[in-house]
Amino acid sequence: MAGAIEARWRPRGSPTMQTARVHRIVNCTGVDADLRRADDPLTKALLASGAIAADPLDLGIEVDAQCHVRAANGSIHPELYCIGPMTRGTFWEVTAVPDIRRQAWDLARRLSNAHWVEGDGL
Repeated sequence: MAGAIEARWRPRGSPTMQTARVHRIVNCTGVDADLRRADDPLTKALLASGAIAADPLDLGIEVDAQCHVRAANGSIHPELYCIGPMTRGTFWEVTAVPDIRRQAWDLARRLSNAHWVEGDGL
């Protein structure tokens, strides 16, 4: 097949590698939240400087209940927030659009001092 690549994988629980020629690969394993394996420059720099810390379960970035990022020394950063799948260690199920939309809405209300605005329809 022109343009195809050979994909190799080992199915869970099997000692044997499988091989297939494919045109596309879709990663359906979810977010790789292990900060130790981060390859983007921003995450690497924040981690190296101690501005962020991995949550205790290594599911992402440690945050408090208001999405403030916790630094490596345990302090809460008053101006650095994280929402979405990287907050799974605190909020667990934050991967679907409705969950992330709710987090974004709540944070936007706090940042704009509009706590009184309701989120009907979210």
